[in-house]
Amino acid sequence: MEKTPPISGALGPNDWIMAGFQALAIGGPGALRAEALARDIGTTKGSFYWHFKDLRDFQAQMLEMWQSQAPDSLSGPDLPRPTSAKERAQQMVDWLTLRPVAPLGDPRVEPALRAWALAEPWVAERLAVVDDQRLTQIAHMFTAAGLGNGAAKAAALTLYGLWIGLQSLLIDRMPEAQKLLRKEVKRLLSQG
Repeated sequence: MEKTPPISGALGPNDWIMAGFQALAIGGPGALRAEALARDIGTTKGSFYWHFKDLRDFQAQMLEMWQSQAPDSLSGPDLPRPTSAKERAQQMVDWLTLRPVAPLGDPRVEPALRAWALAEPWVAERLAVVDDQRLTQIAHMFTAAGLGNGAAKAAALTLYGLWIGLQSLLIDRMPEAQKLLRKEVKRLLSQG
């Protein structure tokens, strides 16, 4: 199993949380244990309990961080302003598939969160909130590109479902995922 490089200096809650995301991406939710995380980052589990009252508190703070950043993952702040809604749809595909590093350090984090949500209803609830935000954002994009509300919602669900699946299937082949998603966006926009 890959290890998180030891962190030098005083550790803050965010250091632990980022180590948690790395552990989740590599080893799944079973890797989210105080002792294992402490070993991975080269400290004691006492440091963990200094920042978090228990493992559930740590996991909840991880999810809060992800939840605060996840909706923004569909829009790139550094991207040039598109000239049309259709261009914006293609730009979103590029952003989803070409960003070099996932917001939380590893593109495997989100598929691992989805796997965790299958076993933990409280994680699934958090995931559903983000999914709803993202679906709304994508549907608005399709509406702006000329699709009616019903068609935009269906297109959003189709594109988002493809993106989720491709994250797991093609994690190491994002150019291939980008090509597939771009083709699907063109097809969905042609239905409007």
